[in-house]
Amino acid sequence: MIRFYGELSKENKKIFVIKIKILLFLCFLLPSFLMIIPFIILVFTNSLIYLLPILLFIFIPIVFLIIKNKYYEDMLPNEVIIKDNIIISIGVKFKYVKEILNISKVVDYGDCYKIFFKFPHKNQSFICQKDLIVEGSIKDFEKLFAGKIKKVKR
Repeated sequence: MIRFYGELSKENKKIFVIKIKILLFLCFLLPSFLMIIPFIILVFTNSLIYLLPILLFIFIPIVFLIIKNKYYEDMLPNEVIIKDNIIISIGVKFKYVKEILNISKVVDYGDCYKIFFKFPHKNQSFICQKDLIVEGSIKDFEKLFAGKIKKVKR
């Protein structure tokens, strides 16, 4: 069993909160643009009353950038457990359980690992900060995910 437990460092929180914000922003931006197109056509053909939905579709994604970081920090894990071919990520408001077979890659950022899963098992909440390991060792972790670890500089 390998277990990471504790709060992520301020630097890691900041980096991963920004990534979550960008991901959510993009997820809402594309549908918003698709919904704006018919309203733009209506504005040019009929009336300015259709301008209100256009403004709403533009401002909804922007709200995700404005929301306080505390909301996004609750999406980060406090504990990651790896045992018996499963990996569990536990946070303030969530508990995710995934199979190790669904892992596509593990990115080594130097001071932490981020675990990526194959589609449709994607999840942003599997972050393992190296200095938070309380059971097992980094050597065991790297042995378990040999061939899937990719080192990246920030």
